[in-house]
Amino acid sequence: MKCNVSRRFQRSECAFLQHWYSGRMSKSESAEAKDWIVGLEPGTWFWSQDVPGRRGIAHPVLSRLSNDDASGVQRVAKGLYWRGWPEGHDLASMPPDYTIAALLLAGSGAGLADWDALNRLRWSTQVPCKAMISTLGPPPKPPHPTVIYKQRNNQRRAELNWSEVTVLEALGMLWMTEALWHECLESIHNGRFTTYLRWGLPIRANMLEWAAETEEDMTVESLHQVGEVAAAINKAEEAA
Repeated sequence: MKCNVSRRFQRSECAFLQHWYSGRMSKSESAEAKDWIVGLEPGTWFWSQDVPGRRGIAHPVLSRLSNDDASGVQRVAKGLYWRGWPEGHDLASMPPDYTIAALLLAGSGAGLADWDALNRLRWSTQVPCKAMISTLGPPPKPPHPTVIYKQRNNQRRAELNWSEVTVLEALGMLWMTEALWHECLESIHNGRFTTYLRWGLPIRANMLEWAAETEEDMTVESLHQVGEVAAAINKAEEAA
């Protein structure tokens, strides 16, 4: 701010006006940032850069809210926050879903891995003791001790969403499932398949087949099974 005042004002008075004006602006921006955060629907994930305003304003606001149990705002990882339920609400004690946090931190090409993928699709009754997340390239720091990252290197996965990567992972683990193959396909035909993946992302059959072509350790039989799953997905979409 340029201080344009008459000469009778001394330098100290000019500095006071600058400080007063800056304080009023910062308070206004802080209030805007806080209102945006507390106005989020409980259960919402957001990044620090999503908060409107300058970084120098948003970060202190986030720090204050995340250190206040009554706010319901939790810092889950560097830059990643969860808007939980405020103090007094029936769901106030509900913790964030660290599987979702791990997927968000993993970036593009992420999905559930190994037993977690099989179990989520109901292709196995085996429940992993920790969330297993596949990453494309080096994994980030897990957001919680209950999360394990599995590094994958198929660059085509970057074009897939969480649901598609999860299906690809499950197909690569079929040799470990106790479910019969026709039972796995039936879960696609009857529409239960996508409801198990609670984030509701669509599964594109053509993208699944395309990414499977460059998967490590993908056998001819495995590629044939991917084709069967893709055909079942297309058939289910036509029937919907």
